[in-house]
Amino acid sequence: MKKTLYLSDAALTSLTQYQTLLKKRGIKSSESEIVSHAVVQYVLAEGQDYARKQLDQMVEELMRKQFNRLAAMIGSVGMDVAMVLMDTLDERHKEYPEVKQRQIYTDLRDNARKYFSSKESFKIQEFVGSSSSETGEK
Repeated sequence: MKKTLYLSDAALTSLTQYQTLLKKRGIKSSESEIVSHAVVQYVLAEGQDYARKQLDQMVEELMRKQFNRLAAMIGSVGMDVAMVLMDTLDERHKEYPEVKQRQIYTDLRDNARKYFSSKESFKIQEFVGSSSSETGEK
């Protein structure tokens, strides 16, 4: 089955240059073989490009979902921390009415900063140690 393929001037020039290059290397090949090979390579490249775009979309969607989950989690934790802080400030202010809530907050913040700045603050042993010492475990 013979098909006619009409090439642009640029494509025809490229085909001629490629055919000349093949002849210099001692490879015999007809124009139809070269064009067939070029079409196959083009289709493969297009397929890879399509697959890459699909993968990029999937990764982008996954990252967006993860970002939204993290944002929701941070928002939820922020609300929980705000509730605890407000309750703590109210209770401390009831205990010490002569001290302003702002001063209580500043003192609590300074203590927290010192605690979380220490190298020991994130070691699990510190939390486990208090309960295990009561039961006699190590």
